[in-house]
Amino acid sequence: MLGFWTRPTAWLQPSWGDRVADKREAPSARLPCPVFRRWGRILDPHPQQPKVIEIFRQGDRQVVCFRMTPGEGEWTKYYMFFVGPPGSDCPDLIISAGSYRYTNQHRTPETRSYHLDLYDADQHTTIWIKDYLPAYATIRQEVVELLEAM
Repeated sequence: MLGFWTRPTAWLQPSWGDRVADKREAPSARLPCPVFRRWGRILDPHPQQPKVIEIFRQGDRQVVCFRMTPGEGEWTKYYMFFVGPPGSDCPDLIISAGSYRYTNQHRTPETRSYHLDLYDADQHTTIWIKDYLPAYATIRQEVVELLEAM
């Protein structure tokens, strides 16, 4: 089951539509996970490529951590954390550290802002916005503390 989460090209593939009988549905309705149906455009890693850098358990959840390749797109991400039940095909939560174009439209490249966002099937929450990207170990610890508080 973990293979689904760790196959980056599978995140938003149109082939998932084959699992739905009615091909007339909107493509987002054919995505297998509710979090992707709602936030797929933002969570799609294109043109960046994710690489699994760590998998760990936090309480009764499995966390798969991705480091993204460099890129400067509309929704640039640096790290993503897929959170869900062990063995599940579908994360319940996705936490991303990134720097989206709209949060930087009035800034220069030297003053770029970064954020940590939480996505679930129903909502998007910005955890923080900073003028620097913390180290992976710091972001990971913040993710652990966030999950402990939930």
